[in-house]
Amino acid sequence: PELPVFNPARPCYLTDVRDAEVAGSGELGLETGQGLFKVTWNGAGEAMTEANIEHNGGDLRTWPALTSWNVGSVYEVQVTGINAHPLHFHVNPYQIVDMPEVSYGDGFFKIGDFHDTLLLSDLTGSDPIKIRMVTDRFAGK
Repeated sequence: PELPVFNPARPCYLTDVRDAEVAGSGELGLETGQGLFKVTWNGAGEAMTEANIEHNGGDLRTWPALTSWNVGSVYEVQVTGINAHPLHFHVNPYQIVDMPEVSYGDGFFKIGDFHDTLLLSDLTGSDPIKIRMVTDRFAGK
């Protein structure tokens, strides 16, 4: 059955940002395979192998940030690879603003939805989705 449209009052951190002015944008790649996990931002980034993390005596606290964002700004991110690894930004929820199809998961995942974690196994590794988020109180590392 078709569910009725419902427009709840949203907290400030879930403001609809589909038409908002964007402060910055970039491409995030999530790559998995052969026991490796690699996150790239605009093509830059290393596989998070034990050897790479511990290079020169480092640990996860010293792993370099891929980018910097300002608190209170809207950012748009084109993401690939969420068919094999969940997309998750710690602390900041995000809104889906574009996908290859209008919805996935029998209509469960739709453009305009907010998520904390998202895995779309119906996509291929190269299928992009676009998300937007407001960095509310935490801009990252």
